Amino acid sequence: MLLWRSIKHTFKRIFEYPFIFWRWLLFVYHKILTWFGVNKYRITVMSTPEHSHILKINRAHKHLDELDGFQKDWIDAEHSTSVLEPDPNSPGYFLLKASIDPIPTDPFSLIIGDVVQNLRSGLDHLVYALAVAHSGALAEGVARKSQFPIFGDESLSGKPNMGANIFRDLKADRIGAISPAAQTVIEGLQPYQSGKDFKSHPLWILNELTNADKHRVLHFTGILQGGVMFHPDDLVQGNCRYTGNMKVFEGTVERDTLIARISLAPIDPNLDMKMDFHPIIDIAFADGIAAKENVVNVLREIYNYITGEVSPKLIPFL
Repeated sequence: MLLWRSIKHTFKRIFEYPFIFWRWLLFVYHKILTWFGVNKYRITVMSTPEHSHILKINRAHKHLDELDGFQKDWIDAEHSTSVLEPDPNSPGYFLLKASIDPIPTDPFSLIIGDVVQNLRSGLDHLVYALAVAHSGALAEGVARKSQFPIFGDESLSGKPNMGANIFRDLKADRIGAISPAAQTVIEGLQPYQSGKDFKSHPLWILNELTNADKHRVLHFTGILQGGVMFHPDDLVQGNCRYTGNMKVFEGTVERDTLIARISLAPIDPNLDMKMDFHPIIDIAFADGIAAKENVVNVLREIYNYITGEVSPKLIPFL
C-alpha cells in the first residue's frame, strides 16, 4: 500500500511539474552512457552539424549580394565626377578626366571581411564534417587542428616548387582524420598545383584576403574597366559631333585621372560644346594579392570556385 501511494505521488509530481520528469530522464540517459563506457563530453565537444559549411557559404553569398548593392548605390550617388577639356597638343581632341571620392571603410571593408571569413570558415567546416563522417567523434586535439589546407608553391623564404612538400608535411594534422580518397581530392585542389601561377588561384587569393582582414582594414580605389558611355542625342544637344576617334585608358581612378581622349567637333562653330560623358567606374582593391581588381568580381570568382569545384568533389564523402 505504501509503495502504491509512493508511485501515485511520483506520477502526480511528474504531471504537475513536467520539467522534473525531463531532468530525471536526462539523468538516467547520462547514467546509461556511463555504464556502457561512453564519454558524454566526447560526444558533445565541438559538435558540428553535417552541413554547416553550406550555411557559412550561403551567408557569404548573402553578404556578396549586399556588397554588390552597396557598390552600385555608392557609384550612382555621384561620388565620381568627370570633366572634358580641350587637348592643348591636338586641336579637335578633348581629354576626359575623372575623379572619385575616397571609398569608405564602412561598409565596404566590413562586408568584404564578412564574405571572405565566411567562405574560409565554410571550407574548415566542410573538412570537419568530412573528418566526423570518416572517423566518428573527434578528440579535442584532432578537432582543434582540423582545417582546410591552402598551400602555394613557395616556402616562407620564397623557395619555389615547395608546395607538394609542404602539403605532405602538414596533411596529417589538418586532414588526417578524413578519408584517404578525400585527402587526394583536396590535394588536387591546392593552389600549388598551378606551379608559379599559384598566386592567381581562387583559394590562394581567399587565403591572402582572409589573413589580411584579420589584421587590418582592406583599402580600395576606383577603377575604370567598362569604358565610357555617351548617348548620340546628348551629343546633338551639347552641340557636339563625334568624329570617330576615342581612346580609353582603363585603370585606377583617383583625382583628375585621364581616362579617355576623344575627337569632337562643334555642330555650330558659333556655339560652345557641352557634353556629359559617363565613365563606368567600379570599386577595386587598392593593394595586396588582388590589387587593381574589381572587388565584387574577385569575390564572385572565389565563391564560384568553392561551390562549383570544391564542394561537389567533396560532398560525396560526407
